[in-house]
Order: sequence, then structure tokens, then C-alpha cells
Amino acid sequence: MSIVTSVSEPCNGTTTRTFHQGEADDDVYPVHLFDGAKFQYFIPTMFLRFNDVLDPAKIKTSLATVLDIGDWRKLGGRFRTPMGDCDTAETKSNGYGRATRLEIHVPKTYTDQRPAMQFACETQNCSVFEHSLGRHFPRSTNNGVELSPPLDEITGCGYASGFPKTMEDLVDKDVPQLAFKVILYNDATILAITFSHCTWDVSGIQGFLKSFELVMDGHEDEVPPMLGARDDVLSQLAAQHMNPERDLEPLGMPTKLASTQPACTTNQNLEHRVLRIPLDIFPKLQQYAAADNPSNEDVSSLCQSDELLIAIILQQIARAQPVPQPLKLVHIFNSRVLIPQLAESNGVYCQNLVLWSPQTVCHEVAAGSILTTIQEQREHFAKFVIPEHIKKHISSVLAEVRSSGTITAVADTNGEDSVIVNNVACFSNCIEVNLSAAVVRQGDVSACRRNGLGTVDLVFTKLAAPLGINTIITYGSYNGTACWMIGELSEPAWDMIYKLFKTLEFEFED
Repeated sequence: MSIVTSVSEPCNGTTTRTFHQGEADDDVYPVHLFDGAKFQYFIPTMFLRFNDVLDPAKIKTSLATVLDIGDWRKLGGRFRTPMGDCDTAETKSNGYGRATRLEIHVPKTYTDQRPAMQFACETQNCSVFEHSLGRHFPRSTNNGVELSPPLDEITGCGYASGFPKTMEDLVDKDVPQLAFKVILYNDATILAITFSHCTWDVSGIQGFLKSFELVMDGHEDEVPPMLGARDDVLSQLAAQHMNPERDLEPLGMPTKLASTQPACTTNQNLEHRVLRIPLDIFPKLQQYAAADNPSNEDVSSLCQSDELLIAIILQQIARAQPVPQPLKLVHIFNSRVLIPQLAESNGVYCQNLVLWSPQTVCHEVAAGSILTTIQEQREHFAKFVIPEHIKKHISSVLAEVRSSGTITAVADTNGEDSVIVNNVACFSNCIEVNLSAAVVRQGDVSACRRNGLGTVDLVFTKLAAPLGINTIITYGSYNGTACWMIGELSEPAWDMIYKLFKTLEFEFED
């Protein structure tokens, strides 16, 4: 391997970039089209709470090991603008260009100067629930409905010096794309993971965490391969359907991709909160839904618990509207579970494979019958169970990203009536991160503890800045006692949702 101390390369005739030692020999991975779209340019922090004290050295060593296995090394790379793109007029005018051409450069060998990740550790000599971060989170050991206060203050708790907050902090800065912070308490550990959404989606990070667990347990040889690190599976699927404007109406998408769209407006008055919903309340939710059910059928046979939860939340959002109007829903769905080629793969696709489906629900339905809302959503989703329909959808989405770098022409989230709906219950039920090999001592020793030693008892993701769009994300149960809803909603909507669930705790008799 040739080692250089400093080399400047021309970009459109001017010398603009200096390579540091070893950088010229980096392994280069592509950033796929959908991953590099401008709407992926945000930096979330995922917080994983463990109610035990863990060893940060073991966590760091295991993370570094995963990032040096096969194509998992892509996650240890740095975002860079390809040579020839860095000084174009388009890049100067809008930051990164329309379709955001980026690459990931991975050091041949990680060093202290060019590590695979950023890592920090902080110790707080108190209980997690006495700290400014921990006391914002609902306790998983509580039995009832619990709503957190607004979470505006907690994002900074996941940061350390040098951690990225925007894509500008990552691109062409030779900064690792992943940053980890361990916060130790007397009775708990929080692992905060800061990343760009260009890196992965929720299923991608879930696959990474499972690989991390395998390494921690000494099963490095069982780590599954990362798939699609160099070949874009979405583009391959889109190529199977070459006409992005054909037959889009059944998917609820515009039949003509708009060339211009108004700038996205955001609502700065929304509150980001976490709602804990005990599982034993669901029979009461079914009784609530049955109250306006004209048939005598058992509600439990008519809908799944996650469908019921979302429909009730949407009902309260609609009823909290100051002026009644239709809800413009943007449903998030995971193509991994709908396309056999992805569902049956032997490995982990980390790239963004989460797409969306727009649906408009009239106010009378959204604010009225729970079962009618569920039925309309089922009819809507039925159009996506056919792989060919999904490929058409992917083709049109990639065409829009390629032309504009955005999705405003195919997913309208403007206005106070827009709601992003992301039901990840089936995936989060599988988030069983077990770091028992890193346990130093047990934290929660109470009789009401419900999770195993060294296992995660809460997972929560916070953006560096609010989306400013009504958002509901429903998570499953990590320990079999409660599920979670995380969202950005107006204060009146949160108030109605919380009051309803608190009322249902006691109103119906089993």
C-alpha cells in the first residue's frame, strides 16, 4: 500500500482537496441513489436504555470488530463528494446537487488518527431517573399509561465533542459516519448512536445491532454478511419496471411527476414525546372500538392490535383539529417484507429500503368509526402486497430522486393535516439487544423488573431538529408488558390521546 503524506487533486481545473496520510488508498463504496437523496440528510440519535451497568470497553471493542468485518467496513467509512463534482455550479447553488452524488471512503486500516467510529463515555453518579436525560423517558417497570414530557432537551445528551449534527459536519471532513456514546449511571447504561440517515434505515440498524451482539457473545463467525454494499438492490428492482409513469394511480401516487413543488412548510408548535401503553389495556381498546361497531362480531377477530392502536391515535388527532379537515397520511412501509427477493435474502441489507404510501382519509372517517378507518387502511395497503406494484412505486420514486433529489412530487407532507405514520411494531418486537456479556453489575433489582440481565428495555430515536410534521411511530413490546408510541404532535392532540388512554385504563371492566 502506498502511503502519502499530503496530495492535492484537481477538481474542475482547480486544486481544492488535500488528502492526508493513507487517504488516497481508501476503499471506495457507492452511496446508492435513494440513500443519497436530500431528504435523507438528517442526523438522528438512537438511545438504547439498559437497566444494568455495562462495560464501555467491551462495547467499544465489539463495535470496532463489527466495523472491520467484510462489507460491514462500509459503515466505518467517511462521506465524500466524488472528484469532479465538488465545484460544479449545481453543488455550489444547493449544497450537494439534485441527486446528491456521494461516496463512502473507508481506510484500508483503521488507526487512532482515522478510526472506524467516534466513541465517547460519560459517567453520571446518580440513578438514570435522576438525570436530565433519563427522567424524560417512561419507566418500563411502570404498569400504567405514561406520557413523557416534551423531549426537546435530550438530544444534546447523546453528543460528545466532534459528533456530527448536520451532514455538513460529515461530508468531505474525513469524519466517521457513526458516533457512539455510552452514558453510565449507578443503575443503568444508555448507549447513544448518532448517524446519518444516508447510512441506513431502522431495519439496517437492527441488523447491525444483532451483529454487534454476536461479536459481544464471541460468535464473530456467525455475523451475517452485509448485502448490497456495492450493488443497489432498489435500482435493480426499479429496472424491472421501466415506465415510472404507468399505472401509478392504484398506488395512490400522482400520475404525472411534478417538476416543481412548493417548499415544504413545517409546524414549529409540535411536541416530541413518548407514550407507554401497557399491553393489558388492549382488551379495553377493543371494547372502545366495539362501541360504534354495527355488527356483533368480536373486534379482536376484525383487527390486529397495531392496527387498532394507530386508528385510535388518528381518531384523536382528527378530533383535536381546530378546523375539521381530511388527514393526509403518509404511511411508511418496509419493502424487505413485501418483496420475496429481499425477504428471503441470507444477510442484511443496511441501505434505506423503507418507502411510503400516501392516503387521504376524510375527517368524518378519521374522527369517527375506528373499524372503518382500519378497513380503509387495509384496502389501501392491499395494493402494496403485489411485488410488481412495489417495483412500479420504487421506479417512480427513484426517477423523482434522480431528477430533483427530493420526494415532494410523490409524497406531500405540507400542511397541518399531514401525518407520517410509521408502524414498526413487527420489527421492534424483535429488538432484543442482549449485551449480558458486558454486564458489570445488575442495575434494576426490583421485583417488578421484567427484562433479562443485560437486555435493552427502551429504544428511542431523536432527531437533532424536529421534523415539524405530525408523526406517529408505533413500536412493539421489548419485554412483553408494554408497547410504545413516539411522535411529534400538537399539544391538544397529545392531551386527547393521553386522556383517552388513561380513561380506558379504568372505564371498561374485563
